[in-house]
Amino acid sequence: MPLSAPRFAKSDRLQTASANSPALRRGETSRGVTDLQRALLDLGFTLPVSTKNGAKPPDGIFGAETEGALKKFQGAQSLTADGVAGRDTLGALDRIFLENDPFFADPLAARARLLAEMSGPPSQRPFAVTTERQRARG
Repeated sequence: MPLSAPRFAKSDRLQTASANSPALRRGETSRGVTDLQRALLDLGFTLPVSTKNGAKPPDGIFGAETEGALKKFQGAQSLTADGVAGRDTLGALDRIFLENDPFFADPLAARARLLAEMSGPPSQRPFAVTTERQRARG
């Protein structure tokens, strides 16, 4: 089944990995690995080597660190903790991010929602100064 979460849907490499053709595994360097690393980071798994302690974006190298973080994710999801990102693992990630992924919302839908909010009454606009906020500032 194809991945459908916005962050994964357009990634050809993750789509093929989700069909085990082939799965992502240690030794690979690709944009798909970068996408996997970002997902793991967003779920709270640390990758200090791959991100230079958070100073850089993920490096896209599926090494021991990525494999270890993936095994932790798999264990937390009651999956076989083999460190390989294939159908079951990517399916679990897809379900998690499909349900709630604030970082990869549909940009057109997000823009339309923001424009609608900005067109509403001043008290309901994002970042508007409301009476409660004015009182809080004192």
